Amino acid sequence: MAKRETLQRRRMMYGLSQERLGEQVGVNARTVRTWEAGTSTPSPEQRPAMAEALHVTMDDLDRLLAGLPITSEPGTLVVGGGDAERLRMRLDASLSGTASLARLELVEQQVLDHLTEYTRIGPAEALASLIPDLDEVHTLAARRHPIPVHRTLSTSVTMLTLLVADAHMKRGLIVDARRWYRTALLSARDGDDPLLTTLVLAQQTMLAYYYETPEQTIGLARRARELAGDTVCDAAALAAAAEARALGKVGDARGVHRALADARRLTDRLADLRAGDDPHAAYRFNHARLALYASGALSNLGDAAHAHAAQDQALQTYAADPRLVIDPALIRLDRAFTETTTGDPAAGADLAVATLTELEPAHRTAVVLTRARDVVTAAEALPGMRSNAGQAVEQLRELTAV
Repeated sequence: MAKRETLQRRRMMYGLSQERLGEQVGVNARTVRTWEAGTSTPSPEQRPAMAEALHVTMDDLDRLLAGLPITSEPGTLVVGGGDAERLRMRLDASLSGTASLARLELVEQQVLDHLTEYTRIGPAEALASLIPDLDEVHTLAARRHPIPVHRTLSTSVTMLTLLVADAHMKRGLIVDARRWYRTALLSARDGDDPLLTTLVLAQQTMLAYYYETPEQTIGLARRARELAGDTVCDAAALAAAAEARALGKVGDARGVHRALADARRLTDRLADLRAGDDPHAAYRFNHARLALYASGALSNLGDAAHAHAAQDQALQTYAADPRLVIDPALIRLDRAFTETTTGDPAAGADLAVATLTELEPAHRTAVVLTRARDVVTAAEALPGMRSNAGQAVEQLRELTAV
């Protein structure tokens, strides 16, 4: 189904954010985004409240949901009515080239909604809702603005662009992901915010770790850490943890423990500073995320005992929110990798198979499959694999085949 641009314009005409419209209809902002993207449709029970919120008849709502214009579509002037005043206000805004405080607040809320939802949905679903909002925010950012407003909008564009890059990375669309990371970096520099640039570099380490080389991951992580300096921020903590995980792949035990200590110190400081925020929102680095990275670093290093401790800690934390599925899956695959490298390839392959089969297809992403293939590679490197182990590994190989 095609994108419903007339529906989106109608919502914006009345100054409604996707979250606010969702509140009036009884759904969340993500559902409204899928309606506007054309990937789902409101139920008959939801339509009366939706028509009331958008100031349309039920017939006109049907036209909006079909992607068709209506008589009171934005741009059609109703003389003597509220549309004339809204038209004047839109003209004022476009002529002055500035965004109102209320509009900026709506943009910031859009970004916050995406950051909150992103870690709890699959990348394909995330992209369906991200692209329309990024298009909307970019259109606003392209106008002339005072420097503070320009920086705010550049930040919003960067945050959304970075989520698009991450979604492509999770789906294994490497070329597209590289392009989107490059665009995010340009946007961050356009906003003249070194910490935003730090965030982009730190996030890009995931692309390098799963699809490129440990050396590239380490290089990106160190650039991000150097740019962050002594600033305590999520990006700096992520960069330190990412460096540790990559150093585990090249067998640098001292470097792993040094980088993990830095990441732990920063994460402890962040926990002290943060109150009331969603700890699992995108770009947040908390103790569960630290345990995920420690699990990978120590598993790569072959330190099974400490890796298991980190995995137990992380899985216990993630269990509080069953919608968080990709990180726990990666942790279980780290454990499967450790079981395999320490001499029990059958147990490792069985755990990896169970992890993949329990995931819904939307969450069985290229990132997850890449880590599962590490288990296959580790098993094949073992001399004299038992026949039962070979059967389990073969089943895993089939599950991870592209």
